[in-house]
This record gives sequence, C-alpha cells and structure tokens, in this order.
Amino acid sequence: GFEAHALVADQGDRDAVYPLVGAATALVGPIDVLVLNASTLGPLPLRELADTECEDFARVLEVNLLGPFRLVKAVVGSMVVRGAGVVLGLSSDAAVTGYPGWGPYGVSKAGLDHLLHQALDEVAVAGRRQPLVLALRPRRSIEELSGRSRLDVPELADGAVEGNVRQLELERHADALDDL
Repeated sequence: GFEAHALVADQGDRDAVYPLVGAATALVGPIDVLVLNASTLGPLPLRELADTECEDFARVLEVNLLGPFRLVKAVVGSMVVRGAGVVLGLSSDAAVTGYPGWGPYGVSKAGLDHLLHQALDEVAVAGRRQPLVLALRPRRSIEELSGRSRLDVPELADGAVEGNVRQLELERHADALDDL
C-alpha cells in the first residue's frame, strides 16, 4: 500500500511553487519522482499568433515552462544530493510540429523539452548516480497514423505494444532506468 496526498497549487504562480514543494516534503519526505504534467492551452478558442495577446502568451509560458522550471529548481538539488530521483515532463507533439492556433502551447512545450534536456546535462555529479530526467511526448494515435482501428492490428489489440509515449532520452540513460 502506498499513501497519496493531494496538494493544490498554481504552478504558473511563482509564489506558489516553493510552498508547494515544502508542503509535499513535509508530508512524505524527500521527493523521489517529479511529474511535470500540468499545462494550459491559453484562452479558448485558440488563436493564431498574430491574434494572440502578449499577456495570454506570457501566461501559457508561466504555466507550461516557468512553472516546471521552478519545480525542477526546487526539487532536483535534493535528488542530486541523494543520487536518486526521476523527473518526468509530459510534453506534446506540438513541441515539434506546428498547428495553427497552438503557437503559445507549442512554444512552451518545445521549451519544456529543451529545459529537461538541459537539466539532464547539468545534473551529473562526479562519483554519484544522477537523477533521471525524461521528456515524454504522446504519440499520435495508431488509428490516426494507420487509418485502422486498434482492433484491426492484432499486435496492438492484445495490448502487447502500447507505444503511447516516446522517451526522448531512454536510449541515452537506459542504465538509470534499470535502477528504478
């Protein structure tokens, strides 16, 4: 049995991140896994960049990029000292493919991908295991790519191949995954 705790905060609010990490640490001790999943698309309906207000763009960046940066900054130091931990950033194919109206979101997710690549390159400490930092990007659906239903593809119908995420750094850090 595991224990679960719910803490509510706006990761786009710079004054909320450190109290959130402090409260989480007070409840369970050092944080072993940080999942960067919260995000916003911005105001709906989505608008093309030329029609996007600067303040709306800034809010998307606050939530989707600066919030995760602040969380990584608040948590990863402890992981480095302990020589263990995992940071998972949920990204999007909008980080690498432009979609009309998705500009601020795509830019923020591309930034998140690069932030995690940069963090991974910087957390290595001589003589210590480093925290594992991965960016996960949902793939397009099998149905969309193949034009066929999951049930029409035998190797997918039985759940043998799920393929719902792409791990950008998996090959590079396969040994660290073995330790999880």
